[in-house]
Amino acid sequence: MRIIFNFLLLLTAVCIAGDVLEMYKKADESITKRNRGLSFTDSVNPNWIRGTSNFWYKRNLPDGNEYILVRPDKELRKKAFNHKDLAEKLSKETGKEYSPLKLPFNQISLSKDFKQISFRAEGEKFAYNLETSVLKKVESEDNKAEQKQKNTKKKHRKSAGKVSPNGKWRAFRRNHNLWFENMETGEKFAASEDGKLLNAYASSVPAPQKITDEDFLRGGEAIKTNFTGSWSPDSKYFACYRVNLEDCGWLHIVKNAPKDSARPELYSFVYPMGADENVPECSPYVFCPSEKTAKKCSVKPVYRLYYGGAAGINWDRNSETFTYLWRARGYKEARYIEVNAETAEPRIIISEKTDTTLPPMYRQVYKLKTKAEILWTSEQNGWNQLYSVSRNSGEVTLLTPAPFFTKKIYFVNEKERFAVVGAAAHEEGDPYYRYIYKVDLDGKGMKQLTPKPGNHKVKFGPQHKFFIDSSSTVQNPPEICLRNMDGEKVLGLEKADTSKLLETGWEPPIKFKTKAANGETDIYGNLFLPKDKDPKKAYPVLEHVYTGPHSYYTRKHFRPWCWEEVYTKLGFAVIRVDPRGTGCRSKKFHDYSYKNLGGSGIDDRIAAIKHMAEKYPCIDASKVGCFGGSAGGYDAARSLLIRPKFYSAAVAVSGNHDHRNDKAWWTEAWMGYPDEGHYKAQSNVTAAENLEGDLLLIHGDMDKNVHISASLQLAEALIKANKDFDLIAAVNSGHGCPELYYERRRWDYFTEHLRGVQPPKEYKIGGK
Repeated sequence: MRIIFNFLLLLTAVCIAGDVLEMYKKADESITKRNRGLSFTDSVNPNWIRGTSNFWYKRNLPDGNEYILVRPDKELRKKAFNHKDLAEKLSKETGKEYSPLKLPFNQISLSKDFKQISFRAEGEKFAYNLETSVLKKVESEDNKAEQKQKNTKKKHRKSAGKVSPNGKWRAFRRNHNLWFENMETGEKFAASEDGKLLNAYASSVPAPQKITDEDFLRGGEAIKTNFTGSWSPDSKYFACYRVNLEDCGWLHIVKNAPKDSARPELYSFVYPMGADENVPECSPYVFCPSEKTAKKCSVKPVYRLYYGGAAGINWDRNSETFTYLWRARGYKEARYIEVNAETAEPRIIISEKTDTTLPPMYRQVYKLKTKAEILWTSEQNGWNQLYSVSRNSGEVTLLTPAPFFTKKIYFVNEKERFAVVGAAAHEEGDPYYRYIYKVDLDGKGMKQLTPKPGNHKVKFGPQHKFFIDSSSTVQNPPEICLRNMDGEKVLGLEKADTSKLLETGWEPPIKFKTKAANGETDIYGNLFLPKDKDPKKAYPVLEHVYTGPHSYYTRKHFRPWCWEEVYTKLGFAVIRVDPRGTGCRSKKFHDYSYKNLGGSGIDDRIAAIKHMAEKYPCIDASKVGCFGGSAGGYDAARSLLIRPKFYSAAVAVSGNHDHRNDKAWWTEAWMGYPDEGHYKAQSNVTAAENLEGDLLLIHGDMDKNVHISASLQLAEALIKANKDFDLIAAVNSGHGCPELYYERRRWDYFTEHLRGVQPPKEYKIGGK
């Protein structure tokens, strides 16, 4: 009897192992194939013809591609040429066989009269007459005429520095000071004399760079920074910043396994961290090389809170003034400043303050060229609305009604006095859907240009007379049309063909709306269930989490494949939700995360999971895991640490587990400045003793965005708390650890700790 029992146990284990392996193969196939070749006519990528509204595009079909010509003024959409005839003639000319939908080129050029196309194939240039159907080779002398024209226009300039628009001056840096060269006489002179290695003119915040033994011996003089600054349009002035890096914190990355050496390599860079006392400061200067003058602007420095680059400079057409954007530490104040080039005197055009934060990624600024006017987005009335500000009087005009979240200013027609913007929250339905609006600059109202409900992606022609409008949702594939600037449909272009995708049994995610933990606020998400779900089974839940307040993360447009789908192949129900504290809603909605990144949204996410489990009995809300990267890595680990009774397992990749250890621009935008103790209170490191479930930390040792020390410091705290956990130092990997090995380790972790079965040993994604 015992022998039979043991045999049955062995047989069960073999069957389970076989089932799990089959799941891995399906997940592998999902990643490697990504449903390519199953969705057609789902996009229009226009090739605009010589600055006109006319364009051609490639139409993807099951058997290949065809070329479509669109002439909006004539309301014409047709095949750009006779594909069958051209394929036959090209086959005869080259001696190779071509089919009409598989021609050997990807680009075409049309003549001005639309009577001829030209293209390159098999190393030759061809011309095809659309009226006579004659194909001929075009003689080309390696584009000698074109090259001669370029050489004629080419001005003598040195590789280093920046040459003025009139070609007379060259600005460059020498020994940390700004120099000028007169390109006519060859005279060179220093415009500054007090530049230092860590306080240089026309400099930038250094990006990660390899530090050699020679660099150490030279005392760091080999530190490289970009040359920055901007010439006035009339070439009279050069404006730049002096970038002070003194007393700023540096970050160091060790490449432990270099490709061609056994000796580790050191990479170093300036990396301001949240609430650092000293950060890079950029002080604006104005230089006039013809008069050999240098003037410092009497303003607060611009704080540069991330490595690479320097602050911006935007010259006015008259060359008399330039403007730039200044933000306070902690992002409670923003100013738009104008500087007089002759006197270097500043003038504040716009000043805005708040009690919480002015999110830097929400800000849209457009400076009109023909009128002293600024378009400026602000949440001062609770939504990211668009305003017009007079540069002369300071008068402010509200241009858009609430609710309204301005996402992007596409362009401004200054002559007809309107702006075209992308915005959300104004229409009925999903508040995240992007619609396009034509906004009157004098505050007389606006017009919605994209009437079809859904998320709109648009592409504007060079003349801004027409635009391509692609509308979709996660459940409805794209419908693409051409509209004029009154929003009227001019031509239908494409309607996605997803028949082959649907034949595979593919299902879109379940889009849902539910209530936040407060029982009042609407939150939105997507639910992904296994395609062949067994109603008698209960599937563990995996939450793909990222709650960074700078945006939203639940997909709104149609895609035939996404990462969440992979985990349904492994036997999980997968959920993604945008809780309170995330972006692109009202100010009240995203302020929920202000100084509260450690608690923002977690109870909303739990409420959403519980609601979905009530609605779909196949969801097992007693087994919940979560995974995420970067801020999502912080979220994943934190979920396990502060809600250990709900979350059972987590995989945190590249997590910024302590805000004191993360980049200043991101941290201070949401956690404020200075640190009043809340940084430490919301650190995963200080919550390590709460760990009860299974935690896997993965972090790349070459991560330049979130340093590996973030995960190692959490690991140390877990060790001190005598907690069991798992850690993978991803060798030579950067932010997010995108290599498939780490993806497979995530599969293994959740298969073992949530489903309770052994994963296949050392399965290789994409392997044979």
